[in-house]
Amino acid sequence: MCEVRMLDDAERRIEIMKKNGDVVCSNWYIEIEGRQDFAFTKTGKKVFTDLSSDIDSDDIEKTYISRKRESGVIYITDHAAKRLKERNGWNKKTALRMIKKIYETGVRGEDVKGYIAPWMRNKIATRNPGDEFVVYGTSCYVFNTGNVITVLPLPHKGKFLSR
Repeated sequence: MCEVRMLDDAERRIEIMKKNGDVVCSNWYIEIEGRQDFAFTKTGKKVFTDLSSDIDSDDIEKTYISRKRESGVIYITDHAAKRLKERNGWNKKTALRMIKKIYETGVRGEDVKGYIAPWMRNKIATRNPGDEFVVYGTSCYVFNTGNVITVLPLPHKGKFLSR
């Protein structure tokens, strides 16, 4: 049994890579509405509010927002949530329930037979490393390293129902 969560619900932190190669990180936090982890001053410089060291914006090469992930948990990305709503009409609660069912009972891409097989072989041949295709109902769900990446409609030639 696996657990499913929205990626937005994961803890996150700001990571700043300085030009000298040092990386400075904020504390882990859960997104709170209205919270600002950095703000722009009148001069256009960034001021980071929860970092222990002072950082001059001229020293910053890149900033990242990392999300903490737990093993054994499938996370639904923002993109996947939009596609699940657009293509399946699912709200958040339905998506959380159905993704667990799909991951556990869906047909893996390598096991697909029938008219879908050539389409699936093409998807598998052109996939990114770590992509896992799971067919359920009339859709193909793409998972990668514990994340639901997107949902693709299957080609039309009747319905392909999997259990």
